[in-house]
Amino acid sequence: QREIPIRIETDDGTEHLTITFEQGSGTLAFVEVVPVGTQQFWDYRWTGVSPGFYRIRVDVRASRTGPIIATTTRDITVALEPSVPPGQDNDMDSLPDWWEIAHGLNTADNGSAPGSAGNGPEGDPDGDGILNFTEFLVGLDPNQADRGVFPSLHVAAANPDGSVRLTFPGIPDRHYTVSWSSDLKNWTTLGAIIDTRAEVLPATYEVTDAGPPGSPSHPAVTGRRFYRLEVALP
Repeated sequence: QREIPIRIETDDGTEHLTITFEQGSGTLAFVEVVPVGTQQFWDYRWTGVSPGFYRIRVDVRASRTGPIIATTTRDITVALEPSVPPGQDNDMDSLPDWWEIAHGLNTADNGSAPGSAGNGPEGDPDGDGILNFTEFLVGLDPNQADRGVFPSLHVAAANPDGSVRLTFPGIPDRHYTVSWSSDLKNWTTLGAIIDTRAEVLPATYEVTDAGPPGSPSHPAVTGRRFYRLEVALP
């Protein structure tokens, strides 16, 4: 038996989900709702998972007691095979085997001829303009056109003291760096690198831009402020 994270995407008007196992059974524990633009990601932990076939139905409501406004079902086949070492990359294409297996890519094809370009790091099976390696790096699905939910940095609040609170969605096992610039040429890092290697599920992270008051690094001093989010593998 294992634990599997489940993420459900809705629009930002959704207030309540009801999840039912129509086939098979399981225990779902709610984790959090992550807002991303006009969408929301509902994260759950599915525990005590055994091999088998499952069908899950999701009923969407605008409020907890309101009528169902949308319903969708998903069929899930769980096969617990020997685990793949996290760093294993059989075709040496910088896409780990576990990720390629999870998304139906060939672990023995790095995209070079005579293989299929769609299996390599520069492939784009879903045609959304985001290459496979970038999809892997930021936590997207190479088989689903999801450019609209590409992770980005959001200004959550401009505080009375002139400081600025920034948030962004992140995934486990990454390094995130937030920087600021007043001219798009010279960049200054805000705080330390955010290391998510200890995380299990995607989460929302927060950084505050608050240089010493009156100093050139304080947000209120500069006439304009640009922010940059960088993501890298540890």
